[in-house]
Amino acid sequence: MRGALVLRGALGAAAVAVALLVPAIVEATAANPPYLQQVIDLIAIFAIATLSLTLLSGVAGQLSLGQGAFMAIGAYGTSLLAVRYHWPLGLAALAACALCAVTGVLVGVPALRLRGAYLVMATLAFAGITYGAILNWTEFTGGPQGIQGIPAPAPFGTPLITERDFYYLILAALALALAIVTVVRRGHRGLRMRALRNDELAAMAVGVRPAYERTAAFAISAALAGLAGALLSMFVGYISPDLFTIDQSVQILTMALLGGMTSVLGAIVGAAGVQTLAELLREFSEYQLIAYGAAIMIVVILVPDGIVGGLRRALARLRKGAT
Repeated sequence: MRGALVLRGALGAAAVAVALLVPAIVEATAANPPYLQQVIDLIAIFAIATLSLTLLSGVAGQLSLGQGAFMAIGAYGTSLLAVRYHWPLGLAALAACALCAVTGVLVGVPALRLRGAYLVMATLAFAGITYGAILNWTEFTGGPQGIQGIPAPAPFGTPLITERDFYYLILAALALALAIVTVVRRGHRGLRMRALRNDELAAMAVGVRPAYERTAAFAISAALAGLAGALLSMFVGYISPDLFTIDQSVQILTMALLGGMTSVLGAIVGAAGVQTLAELLREFSEYQLIAYGAAIMIVVILVPDGIVGGLRRALARLRKGAT
């Protein structure tokens, strides 16, 4: 037991060291360091969005196609407060995440009686309504023109301009998101959420309140997705409705399924896989949804618990065979 803990600690320390050294590795090995660093930054941003779905769907059992909409609220909330009302960027992002949490409650409460495909359709409708609002509310959101001139964050007084500079801010946000999801999963709230996911009647019999736990899951998940949207707006410096179509929610769901819906590590693996696929298909954007659909089918058939779950089962079989 002690050996396993030591090994896990060593692997965790190695992962942190590699994460901190990523910009230096990219600079030393890549043919086009800024481009590769940009892809890595986007992977980290979408890993946060995928973690929000890991919590909502993987832990609480509430399947959603609305995470792209929460990203949009986070991005537009941050941008409007910073650009039009001249709020400090950090405060604007916090306020946008809080708005997302409130919106998550407003979406979660009516959806309490919905399950399965009905919940998916309800969250999909929410994503469609959000997209329609930011596209057509021109005087407030800028409509198709979007919002330009989003300032770069300057946490220590120096604006983060380059992809490398941004990486450490995004990495810190990803670490925060990982910590939040891990604490919720391993704590009493995560236990109650999993109990409701597995057997609602049995969970209610021991005092678990479905409405409270599921609403909390929606609120926390929405805030994390809003954080991803806020980071995306700062990173790009410009937002428009094209960044937050329904395809965005489908992409996040694909990331979660690919890596493993219930796995924290799977969120990062899935984000890396799908974002890499998107970059490879950049010149064939009309085929991206087809590629995502094919990826979901392959994963569901071959590794229902995702890449990380499949690797864990394979390692378990190897250990069993070795003994």
